[in-house]
Amino acid sequence: ENLRALDLSECSRLSALPASIGSLRALASLQLIFCSSLTTLPRSIAELTSCEVECVGTVNLVEPPRAVAEEGIAAIARYFDERRV
Repeated sequence: ENLRALDLSECSRLSALPASIGSLRALASLQLIFCSSLTTLPRSIAELTSCEVECVGTVNLVEPPRAVAEEGIAAIARYFDERRV
C-alpha cells in the first residue's frame, strides 16, 4: 500500500501486470521501459490517479490504459507517440 515507485524496466519476460496493481494507491511512478513482452495494461491501472506511467520502448503494447483512452483520441495518439524510440 505504501509503495511509491516501481521500476520494472527491461523485464523482457513480463507479459502482464496483476490487476491488483490498482490497489497501490500511493504509487507515484511506474516504469515499464523496454518491457518487450507486455501487450496490455490492466483496467485497474486507471485507479492510480496520481501515478506517472512511463512505457517508452514497450512497443508491443497494443491497448492504452483505460484512463488514457477516456481522455480521447489526442491522448491516445500522444500515448503511442511517447512509447516510440
